[in-house]
Amino acid sequence: MFIDYIWEYIVNLIELILFILFIHMKLHIKTELKQRTYLIFSFALMQFITLCFMNALELSSYVTLLSSCILDIAYTIIFFEDNIILRIFWGAAYSIICLVAEQITFFIPITLYKGASPELLLGGTLRKPYTMLYLTMIAVIVLLLH
Repeated sequence: MFIDYIWEYIVNLIELILFILFIHMKLHIKTELKQRTYLIFSFALMQFITLCFMNALELSSYVTLLSSCILDIAYTIIFFEDNIILRIFWGAAYSIICLVAEQITFFIPITLYKGASPELLLGGTLRKPYTMLYLTMIAVIVLLLH
């Protein structure tokens, strides 16, 4: 069971890294921020801890995704200098990418097994392969939008 939680932390970290790569490809970072690397790292760490905590509480993936979207938008507003509309758009766009990837990924087993499988839940045998598919879909969409 401990390995399953470590797996979830690794997934959260990969999602956060993909977000940071995506946003930094789309927007221009503020140049006048003092100690911006430290501030960005601190904000990313706070977001990672928040998402891990929400996953540990086993909240709905939609609640977690909404919280992540709010944090993503806050990140873009704080650290980037582009038009506010663009910052909000690209901050929300990543959450939409994650939502689409999740829906497509979990549509496959629901269609094959005629319902949600307990094997997709934490500790299930299908959890890791479908999570890898989910992360791969996010990475592909991020690269296509680059």
